[in-house]
Amino acid sequence: MESAKVMRLLSLTFSQSGFIEILKEVIYNENNATVLSNAMAALYEISKATSKQILTVDARLAQRLTEMLTECTE
Repeated sequence: MESAKVMRLLSLTFSQSGFIEILKEVIYNENNATVLSNAMAALYEISKATSKQILTVDARLAQRLTEMLTECTE
């Protein structure tokens, strides 16, 4: 029961702080593949922890991720 309370608080904190929107902006505007991948990982973890769909992969995002693949070295 306590973990459910923590997850609700985290969800509110992330949404109220604008952190999720900042991460989404990073995805579309960052040219560093490492930073972009970290933003994607953070959004995934937040989504998983809060059981909410935060990011939808549309044509624009798919194109962006495909473009950034050429920049990945790992």
